Amino acid sequence: MKEKSSKEKMMDKVANFFQNNRTVIWIILGVIVVVMIGFIVMNQITMSTNSAALDKLNDVRENYNNWYTESDKEKKQSIESDILEQLTAIISDYSNTYAALKSLQMRADIYYANKEYETAAKDYLKIYTSFPKSDLASVAMYNQAICYEELKEYAKANDLFAKVMEKYPESAEAPKSAYAVCRILVKQEENSLADEYFTKIEDKYASSDWQKIAQNLRIELKAKGLIQ
Repeated sequence: MKEKSSKEKMMDKVANFFQNNRTVIWIILGVIVVVMIGFIVMNQITMSTNSAALDKLNDVRENYNNWYTESDKEKKQSIESDILEQLTAIISDYSNTYAALKSLQMRADIYYANKEYETAAKDYLKIYTSFPKSDLASVAMYNQAICYEELKEYAKANDLFAKVMEKYPESAEAPKSAYAVCRILVKQEENSLADEYFTKIEDKYASSDWQKIAQNLRIELKAKGLIQ
C-alpha cells in the first residue's frame, strides 16, 4: 500500500479533529451566531433610541427658540415650564445620548438665565462628568465656574477655572479662564496676585484676544496706582 503524503496525513488529522469534536464546534458556532445577532439587534435598538431622542430634542429646540425671543413675561414662563419638563424627560429617558447632553446644556442655560446659579452649576457638573470627552465638557466646566463667581464663591470659581486650564489647555475656555481668575483677584482687591497672573497670561496666551483684554485691565489698574 502506498504511504500517504504529508499533505494527506495533515488532512486526515483535520478531518478526525472535526469528526471527534463536532458537537463542541457546533456549540461554538451557535454561540458566535447568537452573539452576532445580539450585536446587530442592540445596534439597531441604539440607533432607534438615538433617533427618537433627537426627534424629541428638535421639538424642544423649537420651543426653546420661542422662549428665548418671547417678550411677554407670562407667556415666557409658560413656555419655560414646558421646556424644562421636556428636557428633564429626555435626560431621564435617553441618558448617555447626544440628546441628553444637549438637554442638560439647555436646561442649565435656562437656570443660569433665571439666575438660579446653584441649580445651573449642578447641571454643568453633570455635563462634564457624564460626557468628559464631549466638546461641551470644557464649556460646562467654565460655565460652572461662572455660576460660582456669580454666587461670590470665589475660591470654588478659581479652582474650576484653574482646572479648565489644566484639563483643557487647548480649548477656547482656557484663556478665558485665565482672564476670569484675574478678574476675580481684582474683585477681591488681590491686585499683586492679579499682576502676577497678568504676566502668566501674557506668556502663555500671547496670541489670544483674552490676553489683550487682560492687558487692558492691567493698564487700567496701573493708571489707578493699584499695581506698579
